[in-house]
Amino acid sequence: MLSQRRRSAPVYVDLNKNLTDEQKAIKQRAHEFAAQVLRPASIELDRLSPEDVIAKGSKLWDVFRTAYSEGWHIRGFPEELGGTHLDTLSSHIV
Repeated sequence: MLSQRRRSAPVYVDLNKNLTDEQKAIKQRAHEFAAQVLRPASIELDRLSPEDVIAKGSKLWDVFRTAYSEGWHIRGFPEELGGTHLDTLSSHIV
């Protein structure tokens, strides 16, 4: 019975891939943040022991500070809770 339901359930929903200018800017900034901040930090952090990763002065905390200063931590929250005004697709682009 369950396998019959799975076969009839839609597997993929086609998305509108025509991004707005704002969504394109969000996507571009997310790519830049990953390239400039996340990737270099991950290379450095991968070489450390778990204890050193979370130690005071670790690159991890610089990444968190940068992400926080750019508002990446609030992208998924609604505006009334201090988040951004982003629609669902824009939030998921990040």
